[in-house]
Amino acid sequence: MSPKKGEKKKKIGSTDFLIRIQFRQHATWQGEIQWLGVKHERRRFFRSFLEMVMLIQEALEKEGKIEPSISLQSWDEIQNDLLKAKPAE
Repeated sequence: MSPKKGEKKKKIGSTDFLIRIQFRQHATWQGEIQWLGVKHERRRFFRSFLEMVMLIQEALEKEGKIEPSISLQSWDEIQNDLLKAKPAE
């Protein structure tokens, strides 16, 4: 069955999202994100804007739309940097 005029056929594995902001508290958003166009419906609740962005990034990485590029700092990296830096005498 072909789509009717004016309708777009969604392909499986698209990177479309439906975002429902339910609350705005503590200077951020809380709500639900739904990944549209995937074989199995995927919905997740998020507790902050950052968490929502990370969910979107993960989806884009899984679809091969972007390369894993974020490299967050870790405490180990910071500690190693501090150990290398010697205090001035």
